[in-house]
Formats: sequence, C-alpha cells, structure tokens
Amino acid sequence: MELAIEQAAIPPEYEHSTLENYKPTTKQNAESFRQAKLYAENFDRVRNTGVGLFLYGKTGTGKSHIACSILKSLLPDIDGVYCMTWQIIKAVKEAPLGSNPLKAFMEASFLVIDELGVQSGTKFEESILYPLIDTRVTYRRPTIFISNVQPDSKEKSFDGITVRQVVGERIWDRIQQRSIFLRFDGESYRKRFKSVDDLLGETNES
Repeated sequence: MELAIEQAAIPPEYEHSTLENYKPTTKQNAESFRQAKLYAENFDRVRNTGVGLFLYGKTGTGKSHIACSILKSLLPDIDGVYCMTWQIIKAVKEAPLGSNPLKAFMEASFLVIDELGVQSGTKFEESILYPLIDTRVTYRRPTIFISNVQPDSKEKSFDGITVRQVVGERIWDRIQQRSIFLRFDGESYRKRFKSVDDLLGETNES
C-alpha cells in the first residue's frame, strides 16, 4: 500500500487524509461530500462509465483532501495518479524529443488533476490538455478535476473568469461529458499558526 501511495504521487499534505476524517463545515459541503463518498464506495459500478468528479469552490474547503482520499481508497486495486495541472504542462515542456510525457497520465486507470483553471489559457496549454482529456474520455478512464475557479458562466457562486474560458470549448465539452460537478463553499479550514509556540506544540503531537 505504501508503494502504491508513493507511485500515485499523493502529496505529503494529504498522505493522512481519509474520507473518515473530512469534516464538512456547511450544508453544501456535506451534500457534496456525501456524493463524493457515494462515488468512491460504488466505484466498481461506475468505473466503466468513465464518469469522474469535478470538485470546485473556494480554497481550503477540502476538495484536494477528498480527491486524494478517494484515490487512496481505491489503491492498490487500481493504478491511480495525482498531479497538478502545471506539472502536466511542465512535463511536456521538459520532455526529451520523441518521448511521450502524457502517456502515464493518459493510461492511468484513475487520475486526479488539481488546480485546473489557473493556467494562462494559451493554445500551447490547450494542445497539451486536449489530447490528455480527450483520450481519457474516449477510453472511459475516470478523472477527478479540482478547481478554485468558477467552472461555467451558468454558475453564480463566483465572480471572474471561468474554467470554460481558460481551457476552451473543446476541452470543456469533454470535461462536462464525463463529470459530476460538486460545489464546495464556506471559509477555509486550513490552520493558521498563531505563534512559534503553536507550531512547536503541533510538532510535539506528531
């Protein structure tokens, strides 16, 4: 299991995250979490549909916690990977000529893509993300997308640019075809250290 978690590239921040220790702080988050947990518990039934989740909303509301928890709950029975969107783009930029840095992301049975929608929206980024997402949709490989950006203009929860505008219509069409959208709101529950004493107290507990 430890090897599976390491291969899945789950960040240290979420290595102890589970579906059991997530505590929703609002009614909206409780319902979105219920849906996410239901998805994880019935993954064997939904896997072949290729449908994943699109977790969106304010920062610090537990989206990455939930996504990594779902991924961990499926290990080691499936080969899953967590990555940030910028890591995918960086991998392509730095790849040796003739290699296919997208192959591992395309072929993973389960993929979590974090921080979608904070890109520049360039044609180069679209040329990277489209074949990746299109391949996963075509071969019905479930993906969890995570974003702090409003997904679509139909959503009135947030102001400003939308994920749809950033990634473009082709990518957006593929994402929404195989995603269940779950919104998270409320204040961030990430802890803010009040002092060095507070920090040292936590290190003693760990």
